[in-house]
Amino acid sequence: MEEKNNEIRKEILEQIKTGKVKLRSKYIFLAEKLGLGSSFVLSVLLSILFFNLLLFYLKSADALVYLSFGKRGILAFLESFPYLLIVVFILFVVVSGFIISKTDFSYKKSFSFIALGLIMFVIFSGIMATYTNISEEIDKRIKQNHPIGGMFRPFMNGAIMMKDRGIAGRLVEVDKDNIVLETPHGLEVVNIRDCANCVKDLKEGSFVVAIGERDKAGVFKVYDLKEVGMDNMGMIKDRTMERFGYWECRKTSSSTLCEDMENKKECVRGCLEERLTFEECRERCPE
Repeated sequence: MEEKNNEIRKEILEQIKTGKVKLRSKYIFLAEKLGLGSSFVLSVLLSILFFNLLLFYLKSADALVYLSFGKRGILAFLESFPYLLIVVFILFVVVSGFIISKTDFSYKKSFSFIALGLIMFVIFSGIMATYTNISEEIDKRIKQNHPIGGMFRPFMNGAIMMKDRGIAGRLVEVDKDNIVLETPHGLEVVNIRDCANCVKDLKEGSFVVAIGERDKAGVFKVYDLKEVGMDNMGMIKDRTMERFGYWECRKTSSSTLCEDMENKKECVRGCLEERLTFEECRERCPE
């Protein structure tokens, strides 16, 4: 046995001398472990963050509300769905799994067991993070054009962008064939000719969501519409109120903001009376 060990030592020494085997410092191994560990922790934390942002988006945007319209709301839901958030979340989970597969821990357990445990941990942690205000703080930074918010803006903009199959905003004017909505991207004249009974029980100042389609002129034609509760569409409501002010302001205040909004409202009312097109109305009543 001793002779065999000596032969092995000689063989290893010979390989070292010839350069076939290279010695590495223990500090290099330590640095590699620290690097893998840090990368794993960072990727897991980012996975949790993006899953938390996904939950915040679904709660605060209009995507899930469109599903309440049944089959007719599926296209609007797909148009509003946060695909980029999903892709980045999955990417960080995959990166986390890849990193852990390179560690000693992966040899002790099957990879399927590790992957399942990792996914469950990320989902559980993301749900627990909803009890914090981290997503709200990120959204606040986005609204303030903060550099940190700018990093996350592409992931959240889908909630407030102009859509072709759905629309959400605050009802400010009702006419026979049209309604006017305040939305995060401006005032919108919406055609309700095919849904005349949709607004009979709605009051001015209420937030509504509608499904339909936008024609070539840019006018949104409603197929169905409903009022939204105060607990839904937080991002849309916040940005609408930041842009146009609180509805109560129209009734109780004589501030410049309220006066400007009343002027815009009168302008849009004139557009409706004169049957102007969407583009003509936007030119006459600039934001």
